[in-house]
Amino acid sequence: MPHREDFSAAIGKQGLDEQAARDILNVTYAKSDSPCQDNANFYCAAMKKCDALLARDAVIDLMSSLACCTDGEMLEKTKAFAKKYASKPFAKKIKKLKHVSQPWIIDDKHIGAHITGEHETRCSCWCFDGCKPENDTMPMSYCYCCAGFMKFHYENALGIQLKIAEMPSSFLHTGERCSVIFEIL
Repeated sequence: MPHREDFSAAIGKQGLDEQAARDILNVTYAKSDSPCQDNANFYCAAMKKCDALLARDAVIDLMSSLACCTDGEMLEKTKAFAKKYASKPFAKKIKKLKHVSQPWIIDDKHIGAHITGEHETRCSCWCFDGCKPENDTMPMSYCYCCAGFMKFHYENALGIQLKIAEMPSSFLHTGERCSVIFEIL
């Protein structure tokens, strides 16, 4: 998740009327002196408002557009993978792709992915640093940001187009490791 300024800019690009944008960006939430706790509380309230005001696909587009780590070292790893495995069959590429998370083939129209490594037992979002919303559960829609990160790298590494179809679990929402199902377009 980006800084709130980036979230605000992305909200502005959604084409919402000014009142709806203000309602999302000026939500009431439990403020905290801890920046990470404050972020968790703010995004919990803001995502609830997004879910109430926007269509599901608009929320997915909004949050996945804010994915972090789509440049730099991660992008270089993705490009190197794409080049190395360009001529390999899709099933082999999926088995070898491990620098983002561990994807698997569900059927000929879907792939799934779990967050792996140290983030299996805590949220991987840098802006929370382990914090969860106080006295509330983070809406699953917040996690489309992380799904957007995976989508970006899978599309570039595998040479396919994907759509975020479902998030069966999210550490912040269900307490289980994050998992995403993508539709292959």
